[in-house]
Amino acid sequence: EIVKTRGNFLKFIDSLITPFEVFAGERNIVLKRYYRMETPEILYDEEAMRKVVTNLLSNAIKFTPNGGTVSLYISSLSSGEGGKESLYICVCDTGPGIPEESRSKLFDAFYSTKSEGMGMGLNICRSIAELHGGELRMDPTPGGGSTFSFTVPFVKEAVTHAPSIGENSSQ
Repeated sequence: EIVKTRGNFLKFIDSLITPFEVFAGERNIVLKRYYRMETPEILYDEEAMRKVVTNLLSNAIKFTPNGGTVSLYISSLSSGEGGKESLYICVCDTGPGIPEESRSKLFDAFYSTKSEGMGMGLNICRSIAELHGGELRMDPTPGGGSTFSFTVPFVKEAVTHAPSIGENSSQ
């Protein structure tokens, strides 16, 4: 079930990143963030976005060697068609990358390239993207590593006019 609430998406993301900065810092991994949203106040499913962002960041940090870099990009993308916009979340790492033979199975349930974990994280993230009418994809990062891009549509809602004192709202 999709439960969307209005909130400042960038503040929400910042609150999620703090523990990952500590985790990354212990291994001298630099966690960079790049934000580009005209207005961070949007309707979004907080629980679903928490699952996606924490899974993608956790995987990126796990697979990035000590001293590497993980970059998080958050942006709103406009299609230009009737004001349709998409929320774009991208996590890039400087890890070893994903072998060609593993890429087709990457989003399958119970598939994992590591000994710990159940292999459900990316499968759940893709399901969340599809449930929201979006997509999750993986591309090799030029120069090594992986790039995971999560894109879902959203509609910017106009601020409704609240009647001021002395204004009749029943007309």
